[in-house]
This record gives sequence, C-alpha cells and structure tokens, in this order.
Amino acid sequence: MRRLLFIFSLCLILAPLAWGDYQDGRKAYNRGDYATALKELLPLAEQGHAGAQYFIGYMYYKGQGVDQDGEEAATWFRMAAEQGDVKSQVRLGVMYRLGLTVLKNYKEAKKWLRMAAEQEDTKAQYNLALMYFRGEGMQQDNTEAVKWYRKAADLGLPRSQFRLGVMYYEGMGVPKDDDEAVKWVRLAAEQDHEQAQRILPILLRDHREGSDPANARKKKLQNQKSLMQLRSAIEEKYSHRDLRGIDWDARFAEFESRLVNAKTSRQFAILAGQLLEVARDAHIRIKVATLLNTDGETFASFRRSGSVRPNVDFDLIKKAVPQFQFLNQVVATGRFPDGPAYLMIGSWSQQTARNIERNIEAAEKWVDGLSPDDTLILDIRFNGGGDERLAKKIAGRFVERSVVYAGHLNRDTSSPSGFSKIKTRTLKPIRPGFRGRTVVLMGPVNMSSCEAFLLMMKQAPQCTLMGEKSYGSSGNPKPMRLANKVTVFLPSWVALTPDGEPLEGKGISPDVHVEFPDKPEDDPLINAALELLKEGQG
Repeated sequence: MRRLLFIFSLCLILAPLAWGDYQDGRKAYNRGDYATALKELLPLAEQGHAGAQYFIGYMYYKGQGVDQDGEEAATWFRMAAEQGDVKSQVRLGVMYRLGLTVLKNYKEAKKWLRMAAEQEDTKAQYNLALMYFRGEGMQQDNTEAVKWYRKAADLGLPRSQFRLGVMYYEGMGVPKDDDEAVKWVRLAAEQDHEQAQRILPILLRDHREGSDPANARKKKLQNQKSLMQLRSAIEEKYSHRDLRGIDWDARFAEFESRLVNAKTSRQFAILAGQLLEVARDAHIRIKVATLLNTDGETFASFRRSGSVRPNVDFDLIKKAVPQFQFLNQVVATGRFPDGPAYLMIGSWSQQTARNIERNIEAAEKWVDGLSPDDTLILDIRFNGGGDERLAKKIAGRFVERSVVYAGHLNRDTSSPSGFSKIKTRTLKPIRPGFRGRTVVLMGPVNMSSCEAFLLMMKQAPQCTLMGEKSYGSSGNPKPMRLANKVTVFLPSWVALTPDGEPLEGKGISPDVHVEFPDKPEDDPLINAALELLKEGQG
C-alpha cells in the first residue's frame, strides 16, 4: 500500500515538471529555437507524451533542427495518432494522401483521416470528402463525398461549404438543387472564400436563366450534336474499337435519351463515361470544365483498381531493404550488406509529382554513381506509367547500343486495314551506363509507359524481369472536343512488342515468375532477386 502511495505521489510531483518541459519546448519552437525545442520535447516524446510526439514529428517533417525525414516524421505522428491526438491523425492522413515526404498510401490516408473526421475535425472531414470525390484508393462515391463535405460545412469550413454548393449545382451525389447551391456558396463567399465570391454571380445568373425554355432547347441540341460526334470518334478514331467485340450501336442506343437530356455538361460526361466503361480501357478519359475546376475535371471511364491485385507491400520493403530511404516523392534507395543496391521508382507521371523530371534526375544520378562491380534490384512494382521519355532516361543507362524496344499502329481510316504501317520506337544508350547484373521487379500495377519501360529493359542482356505479368494497356490517347465542351480522350494506337505482338489485354510476362501470396511475412520477390544475384556471383 505504501508503495502504491509513493508511486502516486511521484506521479503528482513529476506531472507538473513534464508539463513545464512541454511548455518550454513549445515556446522554444515558436520562437524558432529548434535545438532547445528538440532538447526539451524529445525526452517527453520518448516517454509517450502525445503533444511532444506531434512536435518532434513536425520538426522532422519540415527539417527544423533536424534533417528532413518523412518516414521519421510519420513514425512520431503515428505514435501520437494512436493515442488519439487529432492533429497527428490529420497530419499523417494528409501526408499519405498527397505523398508529402512519404510514398502515397491511400489506405493509410483514409484510416487516419476517418479517425480525425469522426472527432469532428473539419480539415480531416474535408480531405476525406475529397478522397471519396476523386476516388483516391477507392471507388468514387459522390454520396459519401457530400456526407463529409456537409459535416465540415455545418461546422463552418468555407471550402467545404463552397464544394457542397457546387455538388448541389452539378447534381453530384445529391439531386441538382440550385437553391441549395446558392445557399452554401453564399455562406462560403461571406467568409471571404475567393472561389465562392467569383462563382456566386454565375450561380445566380444560371438560376435565373434555368427557367427559360429556350435555354433548355439549346442545351438539348448541343447534347445531340455531341452524341453524334462521340459516336463518330469511336468509329473512326478509337484504336481498340473492335478488341472486345462490343455492339457499339446498341450501346449508344441504350444511353441516347439520357445523354441528350443531360442538364449539365458534367452530367453528360458522367453518362458518357458509363457508356464507354464497357470497353474496360484504362486510357479512356473524359474532361469537363466545372465550377470546381475551370481548367477541367478529368476522370476515367474505367477504373482498374478493383481488378488489380498489387504484388507489393511497402511495409515489407522497408523491413527487407537495409538503409532504405526516399530521395524524393517517387524515388527510394537502399543497399544490402555485401550485396546488391536497391532502387525503387514509383512513377513516371506528372500527376504523382509536379517536379517529376527532377525526381527522375535523382534516380539517374544515383544509377550513374553505381560501381561496375555492383548488382542491382530495380523495383517498379508501384509504377503505373506516365511519361515514356522519362522511362528512357533510366533504361538508356542499361543498353550499349540503340535497340528497337516497341512498335505501334496508329488509327488511320484512309487505310484499307484502318491502321497505319507499323512504326517502331528506339532506345538510345546513355553513357557511361550500368552493366552490372540487374533484376527488375514487376507486376500487375505496371501499365502504359511503364510497360514500355519493361520492354526497354528486356533489351538489356544483363537484366532479368521478375514477378508477375504486367497489366497490358497502352493507348497514346488523343483529345476529341465535343459541342457541349466535354473532351473525350481516346486511345489512338495499338501498342506492339518488338516481335509485332499486340500488348493490349495481354501484358508482358516476366523472365522469372514469382507469386506474391495473400499475407506474406516477407517480400518473396526481393528474396528471390537476392538468391538469383547471389547465384550469378558464384
């Protein structure tokens, strides 16, 4: 009993001391004295103080008083988030959602944002709504987006009020209701939300004109013309028109009435996407200007996420690869003791990282710094494509001479076959290059320009492709602008292997097939790559 009283008394004595250290650390941080802040807060963070853990995480996130380290930041934020610290949950969720100093991970983003959103944090509610609205890591769901926009809007967040108003205006996730649209956009405008202030007059004008029968007739005629243009584009320009044996006349007849009577261009675009979904083509995209995005909101008619099972787990990579570190948003490296180097390239796409060229330059320099005696594991299992020219900058370092790596047929209605002659694509060497044995880890996420990269790497004799078959989709989509200002992007070519075999729907097979089980304890591909490279040394 005395011992319990002693411990209780000790806690009462130490608690104010810890609180004082925490306040001293916060004050030091606020005045920019990061060394003192670190000194005061780190011991508390290590003892489990959630507030201190948040500050340590933020200092690593920003590189304040320490080297910037996104993974270390995420570690500290996670410790605090698991204790229910809302700020840490939000910070962690946004980091994973946007790929800020860590690799994008929509599953983790959704998990932490939902925790904070359920505690009525408006920033978390807004970000969660955006994930549902954009279909980030999940099926797009405007109804759920409206639900979370409304929660944040009811709590007074101007950007959620604005977006909720636009959802009512466009009829997204709720029936179109101009009165509700004006109500919510006006509330945001009254709180000095700039977009709301610019758009409110447009809503009021459209509200007045919406009751004019002449405008309704004009919209219907625009939609009819747009429907005819879309049908012609499928017939004459879509390179995979006949791939799946679709009865396009019947398909258009099924959607004709709804498309012609669409009240907004966005509604037309959504219906057009549903019409084209039957093609199961990941390269068909539709773009339409909306109040949320005057440059155009782009969305896919077919989302492949439900049909693809990735053969990679980021946590297993971190566990398996020594000295694992991110060079930037899309490039990570590591080094096995007395073994191969490790390079991960997560994307070739501008949508993944705005400064994608600079990110890939970091990978180029890293490859150039390898020793001739090195071996390499090049991991692209997260990579869904992007800019083929950037892929060439890496692959060119692995070939000694110019090689043909792919071909394609362009859609050409003037030709009896409907296609042009075969055109080839060539990879040129980049000096000094790397000739060490290389294992390229691949899988079903790989498509488009990343499949072109796989074909490039197949031309390098020292490279072995390992993993599972790629997705099998390439299109070089071209835009077709319709009368109602909806733009449809349709694939314009049939991609071919160097042997002239079509890629679409087939994918690229690895040289060494390694299955990725449902719940692996470690990464079987990395293990197999290490064994293969070890055998080569023997």
